[in-house]
Amino acid sequence: MGKRCPSGFAPTPASPFISSTATRTKVQLVVDFVGYDNLDIFEELYVDKLDEEGISRVDPCFRRYVLPLNLSAAKVGENLVDPDYSRAQAKLQPDGSVFLKPDFILDGNNKVVMELPRINYDKFNGRKYRYVYGTGIFGSNMQLTKLDLDKREVVTWKEDGWMPGEPVFVPEPGAAEEDKGVVLCPVLSKTGKDPCFLLILDGQTFQEIARAETPADLKMPLTFHGNYVPKAK
Repeated sequence: MGKRCPSGFAPTPASPFISSTATRTKVQLVVDFVGYDNLDIFEELYVDKLDEEGISRVDPCFRRYVLPLNLSAAKVGENLVDPDYSRAQAKLQPDGSVFLKPDFILDGNNKVVMELPRINYDKFNGRKYRYVYGTGIFGSNMQLTKLDLDKREVVTWKEDGWMPGEPVFVPEPGAAEEDKGVVLCPVLSKTGKDPCFLLILDGQTFQEIARAETPADLKMPLTFHGNYVPKAK
């Protein structure tokens, strides 16, 4: 049974929906999630606020918090996060709490706008990982994004007039590389007049491999947390 951390943590305000994963070492806990800077998203989810441009005009951003677990030698005001590991900050306060600032990954004031983050879950859940995939369906930019946490870079897929849903990463059987596989994503027409389709992207290059259109009279809804289930042998 685990031991309770003796200190409290006070992060900068954020409203999270979905985390990508959390990783623990002997000295720190790394928590990655997509969050909103305020609570406006909850107002936007009322039915009378929904519109054809998307659910929210508030962009959700990927962020990383690093929580130090050993404070025995910590000094008040000192950043307890190794700057070579992350730009996140964790500073011990006079009252014994630890104030946290996130790492938004990109340089300058740029942020990775995405929601519904997915990773190579089967192999990297709870472990150090490099790549995360997400959608801009809830924000102002209707695109899919692949984030490289090591290089602090993003690549995107976007087509005007289309709304990509939650991406699902499917690893190639036996692959050694973390991003070797494909990304599956349902894509809906903004107007509702065109056939929806399942988009298949290369997990490494993020280039389109194929798409499978639904019949014109079939309306595909936007769904959350779908999964790929391999065919039984």
